[in-house]
Amino acid sequence: MPSGFFGDITGQKSYATKRALYLLQTLPANGVLVYRCFIVWHSICQAGFSSYQAYCDASP
Repeated sequence: MPSGFFGDITGQKSYATKRALYLLQTLPANGVLVYRCFIVWHSICQAGFSSYQAYCDASP
């Protein structure tokens, strides 16, 4: 039964290793993405594009 196999992760060391590696890869990548979006939107707001001015005024 598939639910029994996937529910029992105690004996699957490879699952825990894969999950840890996935988290170690995903968390820094998401941080870089958020940083890059901040840099881009910050530069757009400072350049004064009128079509994005509502977004720039709403930011702190």
